Order: sequence, then structure tokens, then C-alpha cells
Amino acid sequence: MRRAIILVLCLGSICAADLFELTIGDDDGFGSGTPMVAGDKIWSFAAGDGDGTDRLIAGASENMVYTFTFDPLVSVSSSSLFVQYADWPETGGHLWLDNIRTDFQFTPLIPWEQQAPWTVLAALIDLLPYSDQLLDGTAAFRFIGSQTDAYVIDYITLNIEACPVPAPGALILGCLGLGVAGWKLRKHREL
Repeated sequence: MRRAIILVLCLGSICAADLFELTIGDDDGFGSGTPMVAGDKIWSFAAGDGDGTDRLIAGASENMVYTFTFDPLVSVSSSSLFVQYADWPETGGHLWLDNIRTDFQFTPLIPWEQQAPWTVLAALIDLLPYSDQLLDGTAAFRFIGSQTDAYVIDYITLNIEACPVPAPGALILGCLGLGVAGWKLRKHREL
């Protein structure tokens, strides 16, 4: 019984939740150089940043995937995705995470903004119901609407509060430290 308690204490003492914030793209106002917020208007799109942001994605036929990589996780206590985008969706679009369609649906853009100026939009999406998809250290996001839905993403930020998988050395040192502490307590009681 005592060894089981020490093992539980050992494992629990090593895993402290860390906050990970990862971003694809940059808050540069869709390539304009001026940061924007939801409700602002943009008049043009840039050529793109090479990571799929700041350029027009031509709907589902282009099938752009935004992939985040990070250390594998033991557990996730909270997670969210923030997306700043424009001109999407005309018919209603869904967020996909690792080829799983989430329950989150972007509000259809009515009326369609076929020409400039386009309204900057933003969404904060709770990913906790999909936390199992984050444990392996990768998260691949897609935005899928109808074939005609084009969009532009300024930036995407993934926030995760989680326990990373401990390094083997940390686990061993933690257990040894608790073992030595227990041994000293037992020895102190004997005196």
C-alpha cells in the first residue's frame, strides 16, 4: 500500500500543467503591415506568407491544412483555437481537426462580400471536447465549406494547457527523490 502511494505521489508531482501558445501566420492585417481586429475592413489581400496565411484560399478544392507540432501530452486541461479571417464562409463552414469534423460551424457570411472592402472576422473555438486529438503532439486544422467558399486567414493561434509527457530522466529523478525522502523519514522515526 505504501509503495503504491509513493508511486502515485511520484507521478503526480512531476506533471504540472504548462501553457503552450502556438501561432501560424502573423497579426499583420492580412499582409498590410497594420494589425487588425474583428470588424475592421480590408481592401486587398497580400501574396501570402508561405504558410497559407494572408492569401486567398480557393475553397475546398485547395484543401489547405494548417499543422501545429508540439511535444506529446499526457493530459489536456483546456485548449482553444483563435482564427482571424475574412470572406468566409458563404454557405457555412466547419472546422476539421485531424480529419475529424468538429461540431463548430462558422456563421455563414450574409450578405456575401464578393468585392472589397471585406470585413475582418474572428472566432474563438473551444477544443476541449477534442483534446484526445492533441495528445500525440500534432494538430492539423482544415476549414471546409462548399466548393465555392474562398477565404483568407491572417493568423491562427492554438492555446493548450496540458501536462507534457515527462522526460524519462525527470521521472526517474522524481521517483528517486521521493524514495530518498521516504527513507529519511523512516530513519528519522526509528531514532
